[in-house]
Amino acid sequence: MRPQLQANLRTRDVLPAVVAFVLTACMPAAVAAHAEEPNSKSIFALEDGWVLRANVGIVQSTNARELICEESFLGGDNWLLGALGPNEFVTFGHTAVMRTEDGCRFEEILELERTPSDATVHVASGGAAFIMNGVGEANGLYLSTDRGQSFALAQPFDAASQTTGLRYIDGSTLLVSGYDRNNNGAGLAWTVEVATGATTPVELPDGITYPYVLAASSQSALILGRRGEQVVFWGPLNDLEQNEFVASTWPSAAVLSADGQTAWIAGTDGGRGVARGTLVGSTATWETLAAETTAACVEPVGDDLFICGVGRFDEFDVLRVDPLGAVLGVLDFREFQGVRSDCPADSEVGRVCPVVWRELAPYFGIDLPPLPDAGGDGDAGESDAGEPSAPNNGPPPGDVDDHSGCCRTAQSSPTSPLGLSICTLLAILGVAGRRRR
Repeated sequence: MRPQLQANLRTRDVLPAVVAFVLTACMPAAVAAHAEEPNSKSIFALEDGWVLRANVGIVQSTNARELICEESFLGGDNWLLGALGPNEFVTFGHTAVMRTEDGCRFEEILELERTPSDATVHVASGGAAFIMNGVGEANGLYLSTDRGQSFALAQPFDAASQTTGLRYIDGSTLLVSGYDRNNNGAGLAWTVEVATGATTPVELPDGITYPYVLAASSQSALILGRRGEQVVFWGPLNDLEQNEFVASTWPSAAVLSADGQTAWIAGTDGGRGVARGTLVGSTATWETLAAETTAACVEPVGDDLFICGVGRFDEFDVLRVDPLGAVLGVLDFREFQGVRSDCPADSEVGRVCPVVWRELAPYFGIDLPPLPDAGGDGDAGESDAGEPSAPNNGPPPGDVDDHSGCCRTAQSSPTSPLGLSICTLLAILGVAGRRRR
């Protein structure tokens, strides 16, 4: 075996442990795991429940008190999720497309230069797709027909086109939206055949600029754009102006029922409430649901409607609207019990998330007991209060003045520029080693 290959293999085997050690010893409380407060982003309906994408990770309704941290799949500050089934996810982060079949072990499928502009999956067919902008020859639409196990460039984009969104119309066709950079944001839309990559232009309403496809079905589509005001157009692809909904602010999300007869548009009034449209013939009638709640996302799950709330405003981070219009709490981040506990210790979730959890917990308002002092009475299973301590959860958050950890130098603490630089360098080396295939 060549020496360099031997060195790479040794580095790949050792670096996961280095990552865990660096995260454990070098992440003081002042260096938070996330720069913003935890918040819900989107919900995906599954046959027997739902999956939540939060900025801090993934939560499933089957175990809504435990978190899969986004660090386990290299999500970064911004990432997208495709949920194909329970524990079967495709994630689109800043540096890679990752895939898991058990919610514990993540495999890198494709290296990326930046986070995709949008991504979507089609559960019934197992299709997955994403679009990339601003990366030169890598600009384009990427498709998978094998449940995210591989992706191929189906359509390259020219530099003048900026794509904004895509959704499956059905298992064989996608709808893509974008605009012309060289023509004042003039709207563009087209369909793509999954099997052949063939494209067909879609005629948009006159004067629309900067369109975003929000939802699509075999019967109709929802496309947001500017035409004097923020307008959501709803209709079949050959008559998108059939219905219009004017929102006071840029909506946060929208979804269509499977038959295309009902539309839900979230955050239509200053970021609050959900507008529900119902077709009577070809004309929509509208009503407002959950008007007093923040609505960052919307998704029908069974007979109920689920929306993303903001805990400090709405008391809950996920809420449910029942068929009678009552708003009920579903998930409060402050009730989290920890990270997913049934993952093998050698999986990405098992290695990384317990360490990250000690940094995230204070953001949820959760006080973790301090870990036992290594120089104490030798009983590593109990804290000073005599209570069992959480295993593999890394160091206690500590104080800003805590100078312990691997990055301590004679003149620096973990929060000093020198100490933090050393920690950052080690962490970068660790992540780079993890991404090596």
